[in-house]
Amino acid sequence: MNILAIFDINFKTNRLRLEDTLRHFGLGKIQNNAYVGKLDNMELIDLKKEIKSIVRIKDSVLIFPICESCYSKKENFGREIKFSEDFYRVF
Repeated sequence: MNILAIFDINFKTNRLRLEDTLRHFGLGKIQNNAYVGKLDNMELIDLKKEIKSIVRIKDSVLIFPICESCYSKKENFGREIKFSEDFYRVF
């Protein structure tokens, strides 16, 4: 399934750790605080565990599952963004 992750993290070290985690799971940066990619159910469960270990009280991370039909309707305006089909995973 396609996943959109957006976040607001107060401390730089936690933000960098979260960004590394999102990239590790194959999500790619599309905006300053937004990542997108494809995960299966087990990967999503593992990602959520990792996120829970990173976030603190004043931090916020939102994960949105997006169905294929909705994801295929995405539109891009302005500079080109490379989406999940252009990314690769590092495990």
